[in-house]
Amino acid sequence: MVNLVAIQQPLIIRLMKMAGVQTHAVEIEPGTIMNFWVPKETIQKPNKKSKTTVVTTIAPKPEKPVVVLVHGFAAEGIATWQFQIGALSKQYSVYVPDLLFFGGSISDNPDRSPTFQAKCLVRGLRKLGVERCVVVGFSYGGMVAFKMAELYPEMIRAMVVSGSILAMTDSITELTLKSLGFSSSAELLLPDSVRGLKALLSVATHRKLWFPDRLHKDYLEVMFNNRKERGELLEGLVVSNKDVTIPYFPQRIHLLWGENDQIFKMELAQNMKWELGENATVEGIPKAGHLVHIERPYSFYVDYNYKLLIRKMRKLRFNLEVNGGIKEEFQEIEGIGFKFNLPGHADLEALDSNLELVNLPNGKNGDLMETGERGGSLDLISGGLQFSLISECFHSLIS
Repeated sequence: MVNLVAIQQPLIIRLMKMAGVQTHAVEIEPGTIMNFWVPKETIQKPNKKSKTTVVTTIAPKPEKPVVVLVHGFAAEGIATWQFQIGALSKQYSVYVPDLLFFGGSISDNPDRSPTFQAKCLVRGLRKLGVERCVVVGFSYGGMVAFKMAELYPEMIRAMVVSGSILAMTDSITELTLKSLGFSSSAELLLPDSVRGLKALLSVATHRKLWFPDRLHKDYLEVMFNNRKERGELLEGLVVSNKDVTIPYFPQRIHLLWGENDQIFKMELAQNMKWELGENATVEGIPKAGHLVHIERPYSFYVDYNYKLLIRKMRKLRFNLEVNGGIKEEFQEIEGIGFKFNLPGHADLEALDSNLELVNLPNGKNGDLMETGERGGSLDLISGGLQFSLISECFHSLIS
């Protein structure tokens, strides 16, 4: 009988190519292969006349800012980020790895820790020519992303973390499983029956989803392979409470949460923000659970990118006050944006150089609009945000 999930794979691959990414395997070390979805302009298929069938990189240093999307435990990269890739790939070089023992990634190394995943991921990215990037990590992928930022601060310039924590301690594990009614992490995250998968989806989503049992069964067959190794990954996650220390992260970290997350509750995000310090911000998305990026894909990026743009505009305000002679005329309107006047004596040369930091297109709703050669006004409003503008807002963080 045809597997309804597997039969969709060729279509997904074609759609991802249309979105600008395609799969590429990277040897991290002998015995360890990590699969990446990479910008298609950076790889070259072998010549038909050539004897080799190896796909090689031809432009390993991406020209656009790099965003790395790291998946969670219940699905591989493309299945996790399918709604975000297309929205970002037009403006950014999007890299989507399959962590070890997910998708096509394998290893004969016995290390099953998030640290090893992070090291392999960074080595793979470097082989692909990535020098600096913003990492977006979901759930298990968030723990790997935190390790990347801790070990390689020169590479990770900023982070977005959704539904994740710094470390899976004994106490958090016990409390989480008890509140959800599961006896072990494997029972929750490695279901072996339709009933088990339904239970996982029930606690991972805010809105109760219905799929036929046949689809649940087919999903189990495709997405939950390498069960032995994934069980070992779960064991490698848990650390003793006394062994946990909070690293210093120089990067900006935005915690983006579903307000109805039952696995890692909103309170955990608030506590983590306090632990991480002034570089961290937290934002909740209503009517969304653990799978916020799937339940509310549009809100996931509107809320996140608008907050980033507000921070960028505050930096611009400071620059304008120092270099452009604008002080009292700059007004922040809560929940809407910014409005400020340009006096005739403003240093427009310095002003123009600072406006380039925002890098928004002209003539769209939500843009910056300038009137007059010597003076006038600039307005930034949040209404009418579309994916094109969302991408531009995201650029304000990583440009």
